[in-house]
Amino acid sequence: MKKIFYVIIFILASPALFAQEVTSSAGNYTEAGGVQLSWTLGEPVIETVTNGNTILTQGFHQTNLTVTAIGQLQAADMSLKVYPNPTSDFIKIELENETGPINYSLFDLNGKLIFQDIITDINAKIPMSNYETGVYFLEVSNKNKRVLQTFKIVKQ
Repeated sequence: MKKIFYVIIFILASPALFAQEVTSSAGNYTEAGGVQLSWTLGEPVIETVTNGNTILTQGFHQTNLTVTAIGQLQAADMSLKVYPNPTSDFIKIELENETGPINYSLFDLNGKLIFQDIITDINAKIPMSNYETGVYFLEVSNKNKRVLQTFKIVKQ
């Protein structure tokens, strides 16, 4: 009898183990002017707020999440910007407070090195028009080959 009870509990609980579901009291989706808003009440709340290009993340209801930087910038005294992302023609790298030569490497999704160069100025431009549509990784490192930051680049 005890085994049957455990089997029934396992069968009833197994969909919750394999699927992400939200049981909430209310929710809605709206779209206007290129902005999408999807919300659900009753979720645990987490927080992600940025001001550059306006990103707001509240809760776990995420339908379209774009990650552009992987990891934090390792040099506290340096500022690094990579844009536009997604791109179709080029990627621009902008440095502030650079301390010596900065290297960058572009990898495909399989980790194959596609292009690498040294940034000699505070700005660098990587042509992307010759590459196929897909996801690439841009790794920026210092003269000692220490990775400062990695970016996920989407080529359209």
